[in-house]
Amino acid sequence: MRKPVALITGSSRGIGFACACQLAKSGFDIVINSRNSQSDNHDLLLAKEEIHKLGAKCVIAQGDISVIAEHENIIQTVLKNFETIDCLINNAGTGAKRRGDLLHLTEDSWDHCLNLNAKGLFFLSQKVASLMLDDDLSTGINKTIINITSCSAKILSPDRAEYCVSKVAASMATQLLALRLADTKVKVI
Repeated sequence: MRKPVALITGSSRGIGFACACQLAKSGFDIVINSRNSQSDNHDLLLAKEEIHKLGAKCVIAQGDISVIAEHENIIQTVLKNFETIDCLINNAGTGAKRRGDLLHLTEDSWDHCLNLNAKGLFFLSQKVASLMLDDDLSTGINKTIINITSCSAKILSPDRAEYCVSKVAASMATQLLALRLADTKVKVI
């Protein structure tokens, strides 16, 4: 029987890396992701090595989640190595470029947060959910999409409005996707 496969975005360090390690300990094979290439990211190579030590097969799927055109390459890397995705953890995220008065918020800073924290999360989830629905669900392996958001989806922080709005959007995307998939075997949290 095959191991379940998890793709964790933004997983070369921090929360994403911790998720990858826990899933590896729980019997998953792991696909870690970073927008930086292996040669530019020492953390990514260390993360892969650590996950191997935990007994999991680990593959790197390089790509920037905020760039929708890069999603296909990330997914194809997973499918080439494992043929399926059983768990997607949307962890990749970014903060405001600079805190300050929301009356001086720039479009560039707005796009910086929204493109990764909301748009990238939504469209990657959409593609992976479609793959999960087309997959053989008789294997007994659960299909799950987990979106990491923030307390900033509910707590007002006017000096980083773009971040708060992006996390509200991520939370709403999670609820909408969960509702859409409620009668399937794909769970969204």
